[in-house]
Amino acid sequence: AYKLAEKFSEVKRFDEALKITKEISGSGTRNKVLWLISNNMSKFGYYDLAYGTIQKIDNQDIQLRAYLDIINTLIGKDMLEKADEIARSLNNTEVYNELSVKLIKKYAKQKQFEKVNKISQTLTGDQYLASAKATQTLQLVNSGKTQKALEIIDTIEFPDIKEDAIIDIAEFLGLQGQSDEAFEVCERITDSLKRETAIITAAGGLGASGRTKQSYFDLLLLR
Repeated sequence: AYKLAEKFSEVKRFDEALKITKEISGSGTRNKVLWLISNNMSKFGYYDLAYGTIQKIDNQDIQLRAYLDIINTLIGKDMLEKADEIARSLNNTEVYNELSVKLIKKYAKQKQFEKVNKISQTLTGDQYLASAKATQTLQLVNSGKTQKALEIIDTIEFPDIKEDAIIDIAEFLGLQGQSDEAFEVCERITDSLKRETAIITAAGGLGASGRTKQSYFDLLLLR
C-alpha cells in the first residue's frame, strides 16, 4: 500500500493515493504515507492540498515534520509570505524562531528590509536574536556602510553565526557586482575551508549579478 500510494502521488494522482491511506490499518504507517503524499503535493505546487493532507496526520511529531517540509519548500521557492503564514499557525515558538531566521535571510537578499525588521522583532532567544541582528546588517551593506555592518557583526558572541553573517555579506556584495569588497570581507574569515566557502558563495553572487564571466572567474581565482 505504501509503494502504491507513493507511485500515485508521484504522478499527481492524489485522490487515489489518499484513498489507499483509508485502507491502511496501522496509524503509524498511515501517518507516514500521508506525510509522503503531502510532500509530493507541495513539490508540485499544490500547497493548500498538502496543508489539508497534513491535518489528517494524527501523530504530532510526524505532523510537525510534515509542516516543516512544506514550509521549507515554500521558502526555497521564495513563497515567503505563505511560509510565514503556516509557520505562525503552528504556535510553536522554537520552530517559528528557527524558520524565521531562514525567512529574514531570504527577505534580506530581496532587499525587503522592512519585513526583515518586522519579523526580527518577533524573535526570542539569544541565538535567534543574534542571527536576526546579523541579517539586519545587510541593510547597512546595501547603503554602502559595509564597515559599520562588520563592526556590528564583531559584537556577536556566537562564532558560527558571525562567520555565516560574513559569508552572507560577501554574497550580498557579489550580487551587487562588488568583487573587490566581497573578497576583502572573505579575508576576515580565519578558517581556510570556511574562507573558501565564502569566496565561492561571493563568486556565485557575482555571477548572478550579471557581471562578465571574466569578473566571476577572477574572484574564483583568488581562492
